[in-house]
Amino acid sequence: MKVREELLHFIWKMISKRVHGFKSASGDKIIIRETGVHNHYAGPDFLEANVLIGETPWFGSVELHCKSSDWYHHKHEKDPNYDNVLLHVVYLHDKEVYRRDGSTIPVIELRHILPQEHLRKYEILMQASLNVPCEKLVLDIDKRIKSEQLKQACAERLGEKSEKFLHELEKVNGDWNQHFIQKLFTHFGFKTNAKAMRALLDYIPFHVLQKSQDSLQSMNALLMGSAGFLEKPVDDYSSELAKEFQFLKHKHLLSSPPPIQWRFARTRPHNSPYLRLSQLANLMHSSPHLFSTILQNIATSEMIQLFHCQGESYWSTHTQFGQKRVKPIQTALGMNSAQGMVVNTVVQTLYSYGLYLKENIYCQRALNLLEAIPAEKNRYTRRYQKLGFPLQTALDSQGAIQQYRAFCQEKKCEQCFIGKQIFN
Repeated sequence: MKVREELLHFIWKMISKRVHGFKSASGDKIIIRETGVHNHYAGPDFLEANVLIGETPWFGSVELHCKSSDWYHHKHEKDPNYDNVLLHVVYLHDKEVYRRDGSTIPVIELRHILPQEHLRKYEILMQASLNVPCEKLVLDIDKRIKSEQLKQACAERLGEKSEKFLHELEKVNGDWNQHFIQKLFTHFGFKTNAKAMRALLDYIPFHVLQKSQDSLQSMNALLMGSAGFLEKPVDDYSSELAKEFQFLKHKHLLSSPPPIQWRFARTRPHNSPYLRLSQLANLMHSSPHLFSTILQNIATSEMIQLFHCQGESYWSTHTQFGQKRVKPIQTALGMNSAQGMVVNTVVQTLYSYGLYLKENIYCQRALNLLEAIPAEKNRYTRRYQKLGFPLQTALDSQGAIQQYRAFCQEKKCEQCFIGKQIFN
């Protein structure tokens, strides 16, 4: 059976605390006093271990491999960082291993020590073709453990996205306001037109966007014209906006907009690029200091209402300029979409801002928002709900997304609270 090193790391932390003594491959008695500190960087796997071999105490590092011969495959025999390895822990001992000075490294072989039930469960998880490897084992796991894993996964997701957020922040010279608006535009395109929205904002200089916020007509004209929707006006409303856009182009010395690939096929009426741009124009006009607003400690309901923005009434009866709808629609951003906007833009910005300033109050506000918003409904949440995961808040559903992508899909069961519980 193929065993991954991540499992051996987990076993080393756990089994050494439960077994009074081992025997090395050469027959020496070994007692583990301290397993050492798990090293996630270059060098041996565990540092500062305390081991009694025979009657002699040893202090140093422990290296783990699936097979002893991996020592040579990884070229550790040439690396001085491995000179103080006092113990080699392997699943299969297939070759003697020596330090650079020629001395033999004592070996513990786990193949005959590990409980067969433990290995049976591991084999089930690793060979499972299911979306969630532990699907046949997880129903009996306590809901508190499942909840704790979702919280851990959510924290990991926020951390990963914050790292990306802060890296992108450098590209706009640390301008938080501009970067937040970039995120806002991208998410306003949702999955269908996210790239198009980002391309739109790349064309509009940020100072022009800010100066146009004073006038709702200017904002509508700037966004619609930059999107390429005003090249051939077909009615009074589009003619007014086209005239205003030409004025703005001349005033701010703007070049002609580049062609942007907007997606209209199979787009729901409420997700039309025209309506989304109109909603954005209203949001930018009504909240000219949006980034400062989200930093304030306002109630979750107020935060959601901020993004529950209206589009122009024209779009309740039109699909495109000059083309009327069969049935009128509401032009406000839907409540679920407004909540999603808070989750994907406000929460991430607040959390990143807190990490950047090392001010936990902003990170906590981000988490409070997630815990006050109902769980999202998507293929991830539906999958985990069937397995008994308590998905009540957006914190849980964000955790479910990360749980699938980072743990279940990659089969990192030995790093998951649930996997550890199954192994235990």
